Amino acid sequence: MMIFSIFNPKLWVYFFYYINGLNNMTEHKYKKAIKLFTKSLFFCPKNNIKLLGLAYGELGICYTDIDDIDRGEFYLLKSLEINPVLRKNDNLFPEIFSRLGFIYKERGQYNRAKEYLNKAIVYKNKKRKSFTNWDLVERYHKELSNI
Repeated sequence: MMIFSIFNPKLWVYFFYYINGLNNMTEHKYKKAIKLFTKSLFFCPKNNIKLLGLAYGELGICYTDIDDIDRGEFYLLKSLEINPVLRKNDNLFPEIFSRLGFIYKERGQYNRAKEYLNKAIVYKNKKRKSFTNWDLVERYHKELSNI
């Protein structure tokens, strides 16, 4: 099954905005990246859960990077909600799980924090490629295991 058709011009526009959003993220231009990821969602077919989930996940990461934690949480959870199949094999998910764990730890929601940090650690144990800050995940995980 193909994820997308090369003959769908909306998908080309989706990828244009999505890839430019990623480029802006790597340059720490998060507000511009947010605009680009938001535009990418407009061009993404609503039945393509993988592409929708990726864009929502990147939006969540950008919002947490600019300390808009509530919006970040919303988009991170939205990514997981619409993209359940890919939780097992996508490199974006350890980052989503760890950021949700950090959010809930800071809010004092320790059981939820443990839940998401445990999920992030599963990816580390599988030696999945990820940009996740594993030292911080493990430190928080250790702190929370005593609670």
